[in-house]
Amino acid sequence: MLYFKAPSTDHPALFRDLLRTNRVHWIAEEPPAELVRDKMMECHFRFRHQMALVPCVLTLNQDGSVWVTLVKPARALTPGQVSCWK
Repeated sequence: MLYFKAPSTDHPALFRDLLRTNRVHWIAEEPPAELVRDKMMECHFRFRHQMALVPCVLTLNQDGSVWVTLVKPARALTPGQVSCWK
């Protein structure tokens, strides 16, 4: 894996509005019924404890992974982070 240093903390390369998860481990239950039924679901996303919730759309893939499309790009999304949806 290659890492690059951005020239500033607000450089456009640090922001993403789309990410793909590995297979999701649902804590409270199986995937929400709406997500299973429609393969898509609107909700809110957070990947840092103090981060504000961001509106997003989840798209369920056949392998159990999920595409997360954020309404507003988030800064510094990096592999290995835990995220949550509400």
